[in-house]
Amino acid sequence: MVPRTEKRTVASTVDLFLMEKLDKLEEINLPAIMLEHMHRGHTRGRSQVADVLEQQATLKREVTDLTRILSDKEVEITRLKSELQKVVSRGPGTTEGHEQVLKELRDENTMLLKTNASLSEEIKSLNKQLIQAHESANEHLMMLMRTFNPSPPPS
Repeated sequence: MVPRTEKRTVASTVDLFLMEKLDKLEEINLPAIMLEHMHRGHTRGRSQVADVLEQQATLKREVTDLTRILSDKEVEITRLKSELQKVVSRGPGTTEGHEQVLKELRDENTMLLKTNASLSEEIKSLNKQLIQAHESANEHLMMLMRTFNPSPPPS
């Protein structure tokens, strides 16, 4: 009767929406449904909305992973600052071995601060991409809603 969006044994939300419209004898924009179905046929059976939602999920996972890494790095920076403070508090009478440890700790702290700044920028970038993906998904969903719920023809 109408193109299915999934396997014939699985009813998607779009299928349920169409069945409800048919059940209520409401008007359906069949050409728009057919065009969407044909378009998906050229993209390996996936709609643009599905692609956007998958990209959005991937971005969320990346943001979560980077946030965890950033948190771990901040804990490590705090630990190194504490060690550095202990070494510095020993005063100028430190041995040469302590001075080497102090230099290494300072170098490591500098490197971690740079990594932290880099990760912060990457998280900001991914958040921007996530927001853009949300906006794009919303636009696609609005387009689909307009497609499946056409306004009545002018009198």
